[in-house]
Amino acid sequence: MNKKEKLWQKARNSPENLMFEEFETLLSQNGWEFSRQKGSHRLWY
Repeated sequence: MNKKEKLWQKARNSPENLMFEEFETLLSQNGWEFSRQKGSHRLWY
């Protein structure tokens, strides 16, 4: 099992333990693009 599959498994099994950086990794791996950040608000499209 590669890192991408392990991360997906973690997200499915215990999403409450998913770190924000891991969530952003999942977004980028699935075609979402980071647009901009203003303060603590990060916009993904």
